Amino acid sequence: MNQSLRETVKRLFTEGKVKSVLGYREHPLSKAVVATLITRPEDADTLIFDDRCVQNLARALTRDLPLPVGIVVKGCDGCAVSMRITEGDFAREQIVAIAVACAGVRADGKTLDERCQRCEMHVSPLADVTVGDTSSLPKPEKTRAETIAKIKAMTPAERFAFWQKAFEPCTHCYACREVCPLCNCAVCVTDQNAPRWIEQTAKPSSNLMWHMIRAFHHAGRCVDCGECQRACPEGVPMHLLDLCLAEDVEELFDFKTGVKQGGKWPFLLFNPEDPDSWLGGPHRG
Repeated sequence: MNQSLRETVKRLFTEGKVKSVLGYREHPLSKAVVATLITRPEDADTLIFDDRCVQNLARALTRDLPLPVGIVVKGCDGCAVSMRITEGDFAREQIVAIAVACAGVRADGKTLDERCQRCEMHVSPLADVTVGDTSSLPKPEKTRAETIAKIKAMTPAERFAFWQKAFEPCTHCYACREVCPLCNCAVCVTDQNAPRWIEQTAKPSSNLMWHMIRAFHHAGRCVDCGECQRACPEGVPMHLLDLCLAEDVEELFDFKTGVKQGGKWPFLLFNPEDPDSWLGGPHRG
């Protein structure tokens, strides 16, 4: 895999298809895998991909990178890059997606990440070139529906109590925001002070407000890359709320985040056939 990846990146540079590439490398001292940006073909020899490559590199995509930029993407990462293109952050021709066959990652170095156990997309749907063997990738051990079944089965009151308790440890460090590839508002609602929408003090009311706003901003956009959960120092299960909303959006609007090229985020469209049960049925003209 590594040799094939390096040769592919060198070829992209040689053919003039990229001016830079975002990928992974092993730190020479700590041996930890870190994100890296290379701008010369000879630096491709530092690139690696294995089950330690947990980071979603879509977060590192910025307009000040030398464009067009190549980016090494797992399945979930590719969906995030696709959404950023869909939302207008980048033109399609500015991104060269280097899809790698991903059998799953292990943030702790031992256990397959929980997100990978339910992954159905081991190869990015956004792919200009593909590296690795795609013929023997694992099938999911469980489904998204199974992951959130207990929450979906709760009454509204039980669910509200569950989320209140789940969000209680939050300290408003915003690590989840900083690591998310799709948290890209110019000014976050938590940083606004005129008006002040969210009190930054960590307490039940402000914790609930922050996580509910965050979840609604991600409805139909979350790619289940698990970065928010991995970054949270308190283990707040915010990804479960994202999964609940992702299932609702897929069911109501037949929209699966980042999979179909050229699609529009459902909440930017009006369709008279969209369900509108809380108003008594389908939209009426």
